[in-house]
Amino acid sequence: MKKEESKKTMQTAQRKTDDPRAGAFVEIIERTPKGGERRVVRCTLGQDGVVRCVGEPRIAEQLNSHGVTFLDPVSGAAPRTFTCEDGERFLKALSMAYRTAYLYATNIQGG
Repeated sequence: MKKEESKKTMQTAQRKTDDPRAGAFVEIIERTPKGGERRVVRCTLGQDGVVRCVGEPRIAEQLNSHGVTFLDPVSGAAPRTFTCEDGERFLKALSMAYRTAYLYATNIQGG
């Protein structure tokens, strides 16, 4: 019986960490001087609910280590830092925080 209970507990724990939006991603795109675009970083939500960013090392490391600070001018709320551990909320903040003429983040895709 103990073996069955242990297996059941592990399955329950597994379900709690399986994020239904796993695979969702946001890409940070750079506009080139000649009018083209190139992907700089891609941040993807994992099964464990944590986002991992890969791409240009300097930017990816910064996002993975420190997250993104977002100030919503509409709400007037104080700036908030979202980290990769914030999962989908991090992806949403990322897509809102990167909106410049030369560098922007896509809306959440996939998942």
